[in-house]
Amino acid sequence: MKHVTVDDRKWIKDFEGLAGVDACVLWSKPNGGATLLVRIAKGATIPLHKHKNYEETYVVAGRVDVGNGVIAAGGDYVVLESTEDHQLRALEDTTSFVSIESGLEWIR
Repeated sequence: MKHVTVDDRKWIKDFEGLAGVDACVLWSKPNGGATLLVRIAKGATIPLHKHKNYEETYVVAGRVDVGNGVIAAGGDYVVLESTEDHQLRALEDTTSFVSIESGLEWIR
């Protein structure tokens, strides 16, 4: 069992060098994936990337453009397949619960 309390959380500012994107890694999965809480400041962007497998995102609060004409708001759930290159742009301060099955690759 893994139990992460509110007091255990460690936020990483500008996660992966991304300005305005803070993350709290709740679990580093053995296959290279992770479960995270992610805070994205209004206007901040997570650049184009793809995943080796799927990504699940539950938007806790805020609003984010996830690409392909999809705007996800608080309470929305999004699944992205490994074949879907995507980038994110926060339309307002946004907090999400994210589960990445097995890592990601930046597309530069």
